[in-house]
Amino acid sequence: MLSAHDELGALSLTLEWEPDLVVLDISAPVEAGFSVAHRLQEQAPAVPLLLITASTEEALEAMADHPRGVGFIVKPYEPEVLLAAVAQALHATPASPPRSPAPSQPQVPAGAMASAPNHSLPSPPDSPKPPATITGRHKILIVEDDPKIALALATRLRAAGQDVVLAYDALQALEMAIKNLPDLVLLDIGLPCGNGLVVAERIQHLVPRYAPIVFLTASRQPGLRHKAMALGAVGFLEKPYDAGELVATIQHALNP
Repeated sequence: MLSAHDELGALSLTLEWEPDLVVLDISAPVEAGFSVAHRLQEQAPAVPLLLITASTEEALEAMADHPRGVGFIVKPYEPEVLLAAVAQALHATPASPPRSPAPSQPQVPAGAMASAPNHSLPSPPDSPKPPATITGRHKILIVEDDPKIALALATRLRAAGQDVVLAYDALQALEMAIKNLPDLVLLDIGLPCGNGLVVAERIQHLVPRYAPIVFLTASRQPGLRHKAMALGAVGFLEKPYDAGELVATIQHALNP
């Protein structure tokens, strides 16, 4: 389970992880959670959305606009009501075929928990295995010209207890590497002001302390992986990459 405390965190985690369900309070800080619902509709329309709200009118409008809206819960609510609604949403979202509950596990309506405490909730589907964790605290330089991807990477690594430094082009990447002496560099290959392969060579020559490099790229250019590994890269991931694979690669590079 992942949690976010503001709009940026909610968007970045949803875009990176594509969760099975988003439970969203539409009175979230920074911008209204109502605005977050619309942005999720545009950027992650396949992710089901369950709203928590004090305004039935706004919730109805948000659910009408979202293609995967599965319902809303009005404040104040009992915890059991929320758990039942989540379980029901995970079992059957609008894009999924209806499922009949097993005889030993009858379906429980979201509002029926208080009056029928002996009913058992339907079991949610098996959750995916959590990705590998990163042992220890390290300084990681992320070089990525797409702010959305950079933010998602930074959010994920900070949640894993790492210190993060960001650079958005080749010149800034070299400057930040020399200034901060990172323990590892996540390096995009296609960058403004230069090429990631050239940046890697410059970092290796100009930064006095060795920093393993993991390349990230959307390019399918033949021979690119070979060139990256010839530079001593410890990882080469093609976008879109699996977040668990990325964390496992970083873990292996920092704690071989």
